[in-house]
Amino acid sequence: MAPSIGDDDMAERLVVSSLPLETRFPPFQLRQHGGFWFPEPILPDIVAVRAVFAPRPSDVFLLTFPKSGTTWLKALAFATVHRADHPPCAPDHPLRHRNPHDCVEFLEVLFLRYEEMLGDPVGNMRKLAEFMGCAFSGEEEAAGVALEIVKLCSIGALKNVEANKSGAQNYVKNEAFFRKGLAGDWSNHMTSEMAALLDGVIEDALQGSGLAFPAAESM
Repeated sequence: MAPSIGDDDMAERLVVSSLPLETRFPPFQLRQHGGFWFPEPILPDIVAVRAVFAPRPSDVFLLTFPKSGTTWLKALAFATVHRADHPPCAPDHPLRHRNPHDCVEFLEVLFLRYEEMLGDPVGNMRKLAEFMGCAFSGEEEAAGVALEIVKLCSIGALKNVEANKSGAQNYVKNEAFFRKGLAGDWSNHMTSEMAALLDGVIEDALQGSGLAFPAAESM
């Protein structure tokens, strides 16, 4: 006999099925929840997490816009925190064989601007390490450990890892996480009017948070 669906699970499914539906992003159906559009298959998990999630003082969050360094930042964070167990030059380093999303198992959070990371990856990674409580020692700086981690996590290196050329994460192919590694490509896909509209939405959403981003025209 198939396992029965609990009352909470059934309620979640009913809630999701009643939300506004869009099919403009094949192959996913999108449902609107809390003012945002989510792929339907993952929305029940998102609803459940939002209902019970309680952050801990030790949690670290990596927050990015889509296609602006999420996978890169996750790789940098993993390589920095675990550099003692996995030296960046080691041929058996996990990032040489596994997708960065497989290496970080739980939600973490941190803010860095993508354009600034591209301009000074080593300097921004030092900020990342210090934020996570594992700043580079003088000996590590002298040995070039920070630079080695940046090289290990470069888009060229990660795109060539076999695990990142195949497989998938939550219905998305791993190769989709590695694009150009450049800033400003929005201008090839959006008009200035569209970019200005998005800038306005983001500015309103971040108002009072202390976080700000440069307007699209300045990037």
